Amino acid sequence: AGFGAIRYTLDGSAPTPASPLYAAPFNVSLPATVRAASFAADGSELAAPRERRLDRAALLSLPGTELGNCAGSDFRLRLQPTPDATSTQPVYAVNIFDNCQQFPATLMDGVAAIHVDAVRLVRNYALAGDAKLVVSRPHATPFGELVVHADQCDGPVLASMPLPDPAHSARNFTLTAALPAQQGEHALCLVYTAPIDGPLYAIGRATLTP
Repeated sequence: AGFGAIRYTLDGSAPTPASPLYAAPFNVSLPATVRAASFAADGSELAAPRERRLDRAALLSLPGTELGNCAGSDFRLRLQPTPDATSTQPVYAVNIFDNCQQFPATLMDGVAAIHVDAVRLVRNYALAGDAKLVVSRPHATPFGELVVHADQCDGPVLASMPLPDPAHSARNFTLTAALPAQQGEHALCLVYTAPIDGPLYAIGRATLTP
């Protein structure tokens, strides 16, 4: 926004105008608690402090809004689950042309499974001539799957989780699958293969577990 300055603390205290200025990424040792708030030039607080606990478990669990697009597309919408939503949350990041997101490179030692909080959304988009740009992927089950690839979206398949029947399942549902053992840092590509003439799907949160 070009207004205000972000101040932060690492000792659990509330940030003040005298706290360190956030100007660039910084390193911390895990576990750590970062609290941050923004301040106007006269020292008045512009918003309540926000807190984030950083530890191994927290870094293995990300909301879908923090998962980037897969390579090749930067189109992205922030969608609510229903058109008559009465609040600003929850919100989901969706690429309506290529339903694929990237879990960033993460130390995978000891990770044995993935758990995804998924949501089904209405595909309310009249794309006209752009409809030809929507990526359609083959699916092995009637309603498609959420497929997990190693490193990139044409990488080895690590897991495939079938999607439930839209006519007989809740809008919000969970998907869980075991992952083969991996060593070192790897990204994960999470791809929905649902038929493109049906509902859209989004990721509420993706969590890697031991």
